[in-house]
Amino acid sequence: QDNPNLGSLVCKIINKHLGLRITFAGNISFDDRVHDAVCQKVSYLRKYPYTPAATNIRDICTNMLSLVEAPPAKREQEKASGSE
Repeated sequence: QDNPNLGSLVCKIINKHLGLRITFAGNISFDDRVHDAVCQKVSYLRKYPYTPAATNIRDICTNMLSLVEAPPAKREQEKASGSE
């Protein structure tokens, strides 16, 4: 089921045992409908666009895209101001 702290814990374990620094992108809420959408071979986000899991996925994608699209100077400025 849902455990918002699990992702950060997995990142710490990977860093400790494999020496890889991985950034946790975000938690996606558990939803049985994901399995249903996969079995029906349809897009989960299109079939259930307003569920918590769909919102989580969109938020993670938006955050990742903002990091890619922001010029390095802007990212450094955001880090310094604490607006990350």
